[in-house]
Amino acid sequence: HGEPGIQRGPLRPADDVARSLVDAIVGDIEDRGGGEVALLVNGLGATAYLDQYILYRGARRALEASGLRVVRSYVGEFITSLEMTGASVTVTLLDDELLALLDAPASTPRFKA
Repeated sequence: HGEPGIQRGPLRPADDVARSLVDAIVGDIEDRGGGEVALLVNGLGATAYLDQYILYRGARRALEASGLRVVRSYVGEFITSLEMTGASVTVTLLDDELLALLDAPASTPRFKA
């Protein structure tokens, strides 16, 4: 929709982009707890699933390199923006309670558990 975003730059390999996104997220985490996370890659509407999974692969590698263990993964179109190209990466630190809630049965228009 024309938002400038927080950074513009030259075209880079997907793994480099994923690493930059994960580094920004991990940099904000003060207490890593047990080090277990859920990773969600959300396509914005016009991003091919192949591209979403390539971004996921890079994000997972970067998280694991930072010492975090991905125990739940989600890739798909959960929140779209009128066929906009792009993707978002969400990382959630998990404890036993959050993991149980995440695994609980759920049925929404875009997320099924």
